[in-house]
Amino acid sequence: MAQTEEIEIDRTIFAEAKRLALMALNSATRYKTPPVPRIYEVWFTYYSGHNPGLTKRVDQARRAGEVLDGPFIEQVYDEHLSPEAMKGGINRFGDRLEAEMSRVMDTIGAGMSSGDYFSNVLGEVRAGLNPKIPPENFGRLVGLLQEASTAYAQETQRMAQDLQEARAQVASVKRDLQELRESAFLDHVTRLPNRRQFEEALEQEIATARERSEELCVARCDIDEIRTILEQWGDETTELVFRKFAEILRQNIRGRDVPARLGGDSFALILPGTALSGAHVMAEHIRRSLGRTVFTAKPSGKRMDKVTASFGVAALRPNDGIGTLVARADDFLARAKDSGRDQVWSAE
Repeated sequence: MAQTEEIEIDRTIFAEAKRLALMALNSATRYKTPPVPRIYEVWFTYYSGHNPGLTKRVDQARRAGEVLDGPFIEQVYDEHLSPEAMKGGINRFGDRLEAEMSRVMDTIGAGMSSGDYFSNVLGEVRAGLNPKIPPENFGRLVGLLQEASTAYAQETQRMAQDLQEARAQVASVKRDLQELRESAFLDHVTRLPNRRQFEEALEQEIATARERSEELCVARCDIDEIRTILEQWGDETTELVFRKFAEILRQNIRGRDVPARLGGDSFALILPGTALSGAHVMAEHIRRSLGRTVFTAKPSGKRMDKVTASFGVAALRPNDGIGTLVARADDFLARAKDSGRDQVWSAE
């Protein structure tokens, strides 16, 4: 059984890699870019969604009408995939953090020195105060105390300003770190969990389902004829379709349900505690909701033809792993497409 599961996993991985490879080759042909490994790697990575920065850069260029020729793709590779780019990004983040920590420590050190100086002055004043102190000495001590107080107040104010600026910079680093963390798990177009997060969540839910003897279903869904939509209406409208479909998925989930975008037109749902019949009904509801949605192309404002999606739904079986469960959902999805699209297929 373990060998069978491994074979199913291999088939799933191969099928997905083949799909992404064809999309990469089609784009290389479409934009008349040289069929060299670096350019192929950029397009493959773009469609897989594994490098959000690269995907964002290409999407921005497409929306801006830039020429996606060989030199542009080479530049994208240098910026996002080359060893220098990967190392440089990590180094820049570390340098920023190190600089801010050094700044904070310097500010704290200066504050401590100022505090020591003021404490020494107070000690000197305290030692010089007695009932028989001459008037001229009293005046000197008062002047010394005033001078130290002024200097300490100025230093305290400067330190407060430095710490406030440092706090703002640390907050910026924190935001960047959060964005970096999210980019590893979220699809940047739809803000849904990406394939990596989907696989981790599914692995956890399979373990939970077995531990609690719960039901678990997975739904795989692809937007139909996405290539036609892209060629007829362009990138901006295609992204609009992706975002709207993601919104429909969010509107229909509950509890621990996880919607995800696996890349391109491929989406998925993890449905813990849901029987196959309930998962089928949910997929049908999502399918109908998308079919009722009216899309207006950008920037023309023209009304688009009906947008549909196909679904394959599978329930967890006793000996399933991630590979066999998803492969079964993919098989039902393929049947839905082969039978005319805009359908939900399952064992029901």
